Amino acid sequence: TVFAQDPGAGTQAEEGSTVRVNVSGGPDTIAVPNAVGLPEAEARDRLVDAGFEVESTEVFSDREPGTVTTQSPSAGDQAEAGSTVPIEVSQGTGLVQVPNVVGLTQAAATTAITNVGLVVGVVTQQSSNTVSAGSVISQNPGAGASVAAGSAVDLVIRTGPAPVSVR
Repeated sequence: TVFAQDPGAGTQAEEGSTVRVNVSGGPDTIAVPNAVGLPEAEARDRLVDAGFEVESTEVFSDREPGTVTTQSPSAGDQAEAGSTVPIEVSQGTGLVQVPNVVGLTQAAATTAITNVGLVVGVVTQQSSNTVSAGSVISQNPGAGASVAAGSAVDLVIRTGPAPVSVR
């Protein structure tokens, strides 16, 4: 882009005379350093030291929590000095392990489920002789399953009085 000329616009000049124009070489660009695989604080420092602003977003990823998973522009690309380099930072997989609540009271099962970041889903009642009344007979998903945080665990609770032993 022409940003200046001599003689200036609207000035009379002899035919065949020289007109000097100043043409922009574009904005100053610099190479973007690599941030992927680094802890967020180190990646941020590296990008800021190189002359960039940083904007981070948390994402679910298999990478270790707090580690940069992606950046844009990529490492080695040229970008305008002072521009923003968005990075994505892992917050882990987002998966939690379902606790075993079979045999617990409904209240204790609810506490165990919510303590790991899950919620109690559908609660149904059924008669059984395997656990005490008010206790969990079964759960879905089962103990040990890996599910997304915030997922529901359905419970089946025993109804009726406690089993009676006959001698």
